[in-house]
Amino acid sequence: MVDRSTDEALIERIHSGDAMAEHELYRGHHGYALRVAIARGAQLSDAEDFVQEAFIRILGYLRRGNRPTGSFRPYLSAAVRNAAADAHRRGSSREYPCPDAGVLLAASTQSAPHDEVEARAVLHGALRDLPVSTREMLWLLDVEGYSIAYVADASGVSAPTLAARASRARRAARRAIARAD
Repeated sequence: MVDRSTDEALIERIHSGDAMAEHELYRGHHGYALRVAIARGAQLSDAEDFVQEAFIRILGYLRRGNRPTGSFRPYLSAAVRNAAADAHRRGSSREYPCPDAGVLLAASTQSAPHDEVEARAVLHGALRDLPVSTREMLWLLDVEGYSIAYVADASGVSAPTLAARASRARRAARRAIARAD
């Protein structure tokens, strides 16, 4: 995970016109932004486009002397989601057969190929029924490894509320997987 103080220092350098700071900010967060786009259902080629569009918007915003309120990553996540939504509204993105590709990739096992395909299908079915915001929350907690406190702060909810939501979401996913077996 990229350090928040590092992000703030990079943003200060961007405000002063340092192009290398823009590159460092991009390089430090590109993988995360790509995972956000894929977790929302984008195919890799579209995910790259959404990430590029998000960074173009953000860097323009930062060059004008503005800054995100709070941490950079939640701001970046919102920019990626907005770029994807804009592309969808324009009709320039494709429909995705697997809206949880990133989660499925992260959850794959070292089993036989046919077992893995079956496990992915069951996991996909269980996650598909969860709201997008819930899938994103689980992604940040269980795949990205962020703490409850960090995700709660970024989401604008209390840590106990987020912990309860995560527990209910995991329970719902487990029940859906059990029904599929």
